[in-house]
Amino acid sequence: MLRRRTPKVDFDLARPVAPDLLKALLASASRSGSPQAGGTVEPARLDALRALCWQSAQVELRTPRTMMESIRLTRVGPSEILEHRDGISLNTPFIRAAAALGFFDRSAPPEEGSAGYKGAMDRFEGHSRTAMGFVWLTGGNTRADQIAAGRAYVRLQLKATELGVGMHPMSQALQEFAEMAPHYERAHQLVLGQGAPKEAGDPTVQMLCRIGYPQGEVPATPRRPLAHLLQA
Repeated sequence: MLRRRTPKVDFDLARPVAPDLLKALLASASRSGSPQAGGTVEPARLDALRALCWQSAQVELRTPRTMMESIRLTRVGPSEILEHRDGISLNTPFIRAAAALGFFDRSAPPEEGSAGYKGAMDRFEGHSRTAMGFVWLTGGNTRADQIAAGRAYVRLQLKATELGVGMHPMSQALQEFAEMAPHYERAHQLVLGQGAPKEAGDPTVQMLCRIGYPQGEVPATPRRPLAHLLQA
């Protein structure tokens, strides 16, 4: 559990994920009443899913209100990261210097062509392009189904840690806002072979994650104390 990481980095294009490893990973998610786990490492399917991830990420980054959701949860430097222990952690010397000098504006989305805009685009493009496989969870969409999907996801990621492979959610295409609707539909067509759900009982893609091998050490994500999340 302490070794579990979410690798928000480019994966190694020279290291494919073996089909047998994918099979072992997916088997870890199965429980009675759980969502169905699926996945692929087939080159013929990877290109379409990589394209989906990159296209949907561009929609999120170019839609001001959804981009601002991420900006409001961006934590810059050790003090902010330790204070909040959530959101998006940025701790590079360049970003910290820019924030200290007042050049890192968090009151509005970065302008197209700016360093911040280009950095965000490059990051998501790299994550999408270097996906060496995908895993997903599908099922109904009641609140109980959503909780079961969360539990199955943690089992998947703990097994991925045991197997030595990285697993990183790429959830942009699964967001339910108007501008994302074509990609939400496309995600369901690619994964389930049918259209997006209309009712809570319809088959729904609950999680979509890329898998692959990071090219170096992945830092731990800051975690909030348990007392901040649970109350007796």
